[in-house]
Amino acid sequence: MKKLAKGLGILVLASSFLIVPTQVADAGAKGKDAIVRPQKYIFEGNWRYGDTLVVAYDTFLPNGWISIEKEPHRGTQLGYEVVKYINGANYGQVERSLSFNIPPGWVEIGRGYNSKRQAYYDIRNENKKRYQPQELENKWVGTSQPIPYGWVVVNISLYEKHIVNITSIPTESSIEAIKHPSPSFAYEIPRGWEITVDGEHSRILTRKY
Repeated sequence: MKKLAKGLGILVLASSFLIVPTQVADAGAKGKDAIVRPQKYIFEGNWRYGDTLVVAYDTFLPNGWISIEKEPHRGTQLGYEVVKYINGANYGQVERSLSFNIPPGWVEIGRGYNSKRQAYYDIRNENKKRYQPQELENKWVGTSQPIPYGWVVVNISLYEKHIVNITSIPTESSIEAIKHPSPSFAYEIPRGWEITVDGEHSRILTRKY
């Protein structure tokens, strides 16, 4: 019986130990956005910018994730991290990360220590997207049809021109438009836009504000 009791004691202890990650994760969860899953599959899914997860302390983070809160192991209590998905952030978005790796397209703009004396990095998204015509409102119209304000010409054929509405493109993103001497293909560059590359047959238009 003593051996059995000792064995049961070990089982109970092991069971209690296995419960700890969930309890710790629940304590660190930030509302309903935080999700706890088996570590092997935790990063699988269709994540959007700003989604958060609670994972075991010192979990390896794949590209696009940063740590925003850390609680190390304390005795038998397992530590945890709150991690955030930052792919899809707007150009210029700033994040504070406790991770040492800086994701591609982001640059360090500052560093320091938080109240727990944990080193952090302030990083800014420098990714600038080049939009394709099919991602925006677009249509083919006759060559003689006037081009509305906010639209540019991106392609031409013998009797038609392909025009795109660029008003929904965010700041610091761009699109390639054609450059043609004929008045039929002339368009007005909207306010807030600049020609950042001026080629022989095309130009890159970038929204500045």
